[in-house]
Amino acid sequence: MPNGLDLDADPPGLADPVPGRMIFPGSVTCPPNRDAVARFAAAILPRIRAAAPGADLRVTGAAPADAPQAEGQRYTGRVPDIRAETAAATLTAVPLRLSAGGARFEVIESLAPGTPVVSTATGVEGLALADGGDYAAAEGEAAFADACISVLTDPALSARLPAGGRARMEADHARGGLFTPIEATMLAVAGAGKAATERAARCGNG
Repeated sequence: MPNGLDLDADPPGLADPVPGRMIFPGSVTCPPNRDAVARFAAAILPRIRAAAPGADLRVTGAAPADAPQAEGQRYTGRVPDIRAETAAATLTAVPLRLSAGGARFEVIESLAPGTPVVSTATGVEGLALADGGDYAAAEGEAAFADACISVLTDPALSARLPAGGRARMEADHARGGLFTPIEATMLAVAGAGKAATERAARCGNG
C-alpha cells in the first residue's frame, strides 16, 4: 500500500515560499542522504548560485560536525514542524543516487502542500509521478542544477508543478482514500480464513 498523508494538515498555502530557498529534508547521518548533500554542495549548488545568486539550501534533520559544507548551505538541525519548513521552500531538492529503500516520504511531504520537487529517479523510486507535471526529473549535476534554476526562475513551471504534485497526492496518497482498499483486503483475507476453517471442520467431521 502507498504511504498516506492527512492532506487536511498539509494544505496548499501553509506558508509563503521564500524566493530562492531550497530544502533537503533528511538527516545526513544516513549514508545515501549524506552522499546526496555532498553531491549537491560540491557540484550543483555553485551552478545554481551562479545563475541565481540569492539561492540557498536548508538541510533539516541531524547533521554531524563533519557534514558537507558549501556557501549558501545551512543545516537547521531537527525542526519543530517540517511542514512549515517545506512549505516555505521554493523547491525540494532530492539528488539521491544511492537507494535508501522504500518510497520517499520526504517527496510526498513536499508535494502535499505544493512545494515543487526536483529529483533523480532514485529519489522518487516507488512513487508514480510524472516528470514535468508532478515533479521535475534530473540526473547529472548540470541537468539537476538547470532543473532547479528553471523552477526558481520560471513562473509558469513554478505554478504548474505545485498544482500537479498536489493533485497526485490527492489521487494516490490521501489517507482517507487508502482506507477503502485496505478494508477490502482485510475483509477478503478474513473471509478466506473463515472459509478455510469451515472446510477443515467439515473434513474433520467427515
